[in-house]
Amino acid sequence: MEFSSPEDGSNSTLINSNEGNEELSVGEVVIQEGSKLPDHSGISEEKIPVIGMCFDSLPLAQEFYANYAKKVGFVTKIRNTNFDKIQKKSKIPINQFIHCTRKGYRESRVKAATWAN
Repeated sequence: MEFSSPEDGSNSTLINSNEGNEELSVGEVVIQEGSKLPDHSGISEEKIPVIGMCFDSLPLAQEFYANYAKKVGFVTKIRNTNFDKIQKKSKIPINQFIHCTRKGYRESRVKAATWAN
């Protein structure tokens, strides 16, 4: 299921592109049980990501999402980068996947030594 935001830039209505452009209000969006929406109190509206955002460069997008993630309580990780195949030597990135995760840092898997009698 894919959603896009309205063209006027507001994020009060979501449009389901797979089901005949059926409009859904924000109150009708289903959130999976056990999942929580991030707390956006204290974050200005222009620093909250919305569907359809465009950035002038990949580093600007990375910085935007890293800053947002830090404020909300998760981390970002660059998982995949596609480069321009025509100009292979210049290694110009054209597409990048930034994944967000609440895992944060991994805990050590080494168990503490225990004494056995």
